Amino acid sequence: MRKAIDTLTREDLFQNYQTFGDPEGSKTLKALHLAVPTWIFEEDFRPILLTWGFIAVIAALLGFCVM
Repeated sequence: MRKAIDTLTREDLFQNYQTFGDPEGSKTLKALHLAVPTWIFEEDFRPILLTWGFIAVIAALLGFCVM
């Protein structure tokens, strides 16, 4: 009962309910937030991410060339 009252009285919860059908917000965005760690996109991790991305591209290209 309290969740319904809060949804009707708080503007942010009501907006989420109108947009996503749930006062807590989008369940898809919550699932993505749990699936993808936020530290991957931090500034300190960017050089490591770019390095491994480059290695993955090279490995994929070599894999296609061998075929």
